[in-house]
Amino acid sequence: MNTKTQRITIQDLLKISGLDTSKRIKLVRHAHEEYDITLDKVMGDVDKISGYQEKQDKPVFHDADFIVVFIGGEIIGTKAVFVGVYEVKGYQRVKEGDEFIYKLEEKPEFNHLRWRVVIEWGKATQRWYQGFHILKEVVEMKPEGRFHGPFPGYEDLILSFKELQHICNYEAAYQDWIAPLSAVGGVYAVYCKNEERGGLYVGSAYGEQGIWGRWKEYVKTKHGGNKELKELLREYPEAYKDFQFSILKIFSKKDKEEIKRLEGLYKDKLGTRRHGLNKN
Repeated sequence: MNTKTQRITIQDLLKISGLDTSKRIKLVRHAHEEYDITLDKVMGDVDKISGYQEKQDKPVFHDADFIVVFIGGEIIGTKAVFVGVYEVKGYQRVKEGDEFIYKLEEKPEFNHLRWRVVIEWGKATQRWYQGFHILKEVVEMKPEGRFHGPFPGYEDLILSFKELQHICNYEAAYQDWIAPLSAVGGVYAVYCKNEERGGLYVGSAYGEQGIWGRWKEYVKTKHGGNKELKELLREYPEAYKDFQFSILKIFSKKDKEEIKRLEGLYKDKLGTRRHGLNKN
């Protein structure tokens, strides 16, 4: 008796979700280091992927009614993460040169699979577009809203404001992140990469929900209640989009006085009172 488990493919999932497989369909895997179109650079940023794929130097989508788009990169190897399905509505050719500008319309009925489905693209990753008949096995199905991997640890954790906001919006899918961040207090850094007025802010967390509770305030208010960041946002209201969060030192939430002492020490070490975004 053959007990081999039948593996599901992306073709199976899309057909179940309503994709008309009688149409001309191409599978597309973007992974372009030079243009920062890789999973680690565009995770969660669909607009960046859409803008990139509309411009092609060859008529690669002329013979397709739909393209099924994935994002890859070095951090995921030969695998790829599902981004969406786009209908090819037409194209324009740039008068000078051989560039084609495609009109691609996103099909929202497949967005419930976005960032959740991971497929095995295969070893031929340089073949960035392939026919729909080439079956791609689904190797992972993440919870709804999940696109980050496992919690990386306190020392390796770096989150953009957009990434932190996403985790707040899908807390149920990120309990393996929220639990360790809620369990500890400590000293953290908010680095503003704004070109007009960037800088580093050092803060501390020792409340009941630890670092997680403190960082949630930034998502809610954009400034976390900090006077210095409020002033920054009054001058540059969109600066919060350039915030980057990391942890400098963790402690027990009960060690409030030691956390505050270390906060001051880090401000001195990093010069954030004189050259950064701290004032006290």
